[in-house]
Amino acid sequence: MARISVLIPAYNEERYIEACLRSIRAQTEKPYELIVINNNSKDRTGELAAKLADRVIFEHRLGVVHALNAGIKAARGDYVAITGADCIADKNWIKSIRLALRDEPVAVFGPIYSLSRRNKKLRFVYYFIWHVVAKTLSHTSISMAPGGNCALKRSAVIAAGGYDPAMVPGEDIELTKRIRKMGKLRFVDSAKVFASTRRFEENGVWKETKNWLKVFFRMEAGRPKTYKYFKYE
Repeated sequence: MARISVLIPAYNEERYIEACLRSIRAQTEKPYELIVINNNSKDRTGELAAKLADRVIFEHRLGVVHALNAGIKAARGDYVAITGADCIADKNWIKSIRLALRDEPVAVFGPIYSLSRRNKKLRFVYYFIWHVVAKTLSHTSISMAPGGNCALKRSAVIAAGGYDPAMVPGEDIELTKRIRKMGKLRFVDSAKVFASTRRFEENGVWKETKNWLKVFFRMEAGRPKTYKYFKYE
């Protein structure tokens, strides 16, 4: 049975980190290990994470790519399951991922739902992105595993050289393009993650949606982004 290490990169996430980690601890099937990468946080992120994670790694180079590369290097599992510090994993997240690993794909990914139940516009956007676009593309050669909900074969990621710090945002898409040449990618409906909608609320629903789609199509076309819009890169 494949060993799964869960990686949570975190920068100033004291508001969200405990709920995220408790959702991992409440899994019906437990991961091999739970690692938080404290990415030079200035708040209580590291302190709160230490109470619930198996290990907390400190990465002083600010940026989610540096945090993830540090976590992948430190992980002991055969696969690294990745989600955000502002996300809540469904109780069967690990179980669903593990069931999909029987033929050793290079990546498994699932849908991301909105944590906002009141905003119907956001719920539609998340449904469209993950249940229409991502699920449809999972059957094509341009499938990609999103950084907010994926499990990657650790040996494949290492062989590919890890995440590229020059490809932010879109680092998950760019890495997927490299590792999908090494094996199968699989979309799993039941591997659910619920994400904070804070960026949509800060930037506006349609503006943020347009930004995400722009990153995807530019990256898939081989034209890395030339702009920034995330506060935490």
